[in-house]
Amino acid sequence: MFFDPDLLRAFVAVVETGGFTKAGERMNLSQSAISHQIRKLEEQAGSALLKRTTRSVTLIEDGEDFLRHAEQILAAQSLLVRRFQRAPVTGAVRLGVPETYAGDRLTAMLSRFSRRFPAVRLNVAVESYGALSEQIQAGTLDLAVNLFLREDVE
Repeated sequence: MFFDPDLLRAFVAVVETGGFTKAGERMNLSQSAISHQIRKLEEQAGSALLKRTTRSVTLIEDGEDFLRHAEQILAAQSLLVRRFQRAPVTGAVRLGVPETYAGDRLTAMLSRFSRRFPAVRLNVAVESYGALSEQIQAGTLDLAVNLFLREDVE
């Protein structure tokens, strides 16, 4: 069985707002559209989920269980979308990397970054720690992998 995420969102909106009209306002839908979505969801679930009166909407026992699962599904879907959504990031990044980091790991990391952010141009400087520190202080790098040693740390 498959529950349409739009129907799950409508259900959660009804519960959170306490009514069909307010849920419709939140989702930019009419009250009747929200009502239709909830009826469809209850048909799919094979059970009533809400107790409706002219003044309120409350969860019944099956609705409480359904709400918990619906929220988990929507949260997981949101994480999945964020994980694989291509970011509309553009521009150039000046990255400084120590000589000790150059090699296969750096190449693989830069390749993954380029696939994830194809519109970002990376300008990579592979330098000694000292040279990277100077460039950081001069502001000629946007980002750097560097090791800072502080004499006042015990």
